[in-house]
Amino acid sequence: MGLDYSIKTYIKKDKISKCLEWFYKNTHQFDKKTFSVLINNELFEINGDGVKLNDYQSNYINKNEDIQEFEKIYFNTSLIFDIEPKIIASIPGWELNYDTNRLKDFKEDFESLYLGNGKIRIGGFDSTITKLKNGEIYEIELTAVTSDMSIMLETSISVKKWILEFSKISDSILTYLDLEHNGHKIMYYKGKEIEIAIREGFEEGKENELSSLLNDYFDFTYR
Repeated sequence: MGLDYSIKTYIKKDKISKCLEWFYKNTHQFDKKTFSVLINNELFEINGDGVKLNDYQSNYINKNEDIQEFEKIYFNTSLIFDIEPKIIASIPGWELNYDTNRLKDFKEDFESLYLGNGKIRIGGFDSTITKLKNGEIYEIELTAVTSDMSIMLETSISVKKWILEFSKISDSILTYLDLEHNGHKIMYYKGKEIEIAIREGFEEGKENELSSLLNDYFDFTYR
């Protein structure tokens, strides 16, 4: 099985406006058709395809209809990063080995992803927006769909910059990378940039071991 690393961040309801405005400007979809969601009586546009509500097995929604009530939104989107070698390495076919046909395919793929001004879109990311704790806190999760993209999440400086900017503008309670069996890397907590790798002890049922550091996280996630 491949890697399915993800970015997870938690935002208070009263901070969701700046969060979704920044998210819209720093994501991308090919067909330019956004979908809209009503939160706190504000309508937000979100770049995303394959939109479903509440259950991943549900039917796709019509993008022409605004989402007004939801517990969880599923969609797929691309993230916009500053270009760098580890971003390029996440694109299929980058290891060219002087094969002329593969070089042509890679060139076409790269040109379809490059947005100019040093920016590139990478995706898709299987994404969710979830209401937690009676809608007072929102979880946003962005999951890489390939192993190369997962490695990029953990190692890229551009990705780290994206995550921290997103966390700061959203005033996130907590942002971390879920590295599956390799643990978790906490990157932002209660207004501060931090970097803590937790290889063990972060699973459900072991929350007391980390409650002094992540009290808010365990409160709204497990209780």
